[in-house]
Amino acid sequence: MNTVFYRLNTDQTELPVPLENLYAGPTPSACWLIGGGPSLRQLPVDHIRDSPIPRMCINLSGSRLLRPTFWTSYDP
Repeated sequence: MNTVFYRLNTDQTELPVPLENLYAGPTPSACWLIGGGPSLRQLPVDHIRDSPIPRMCINLSGSRLLRPTFWTSYDP
């Protein structure tokens, strides 16, 4: 089975990471989706950081404010 998720090694090879259902629970749950807009500074960052809910950060959003559970970026 091919996966769209992978880790990039230092030699630029891709290591497939099957995340499908890895974080799935018995019921649907929440996830913080954190973008890099100016409103991030208006959010309760301490509450987000201390929350048990997973955090998905896009590009470098939230850097120096919190550590994401999941992180994605794309630069051509």
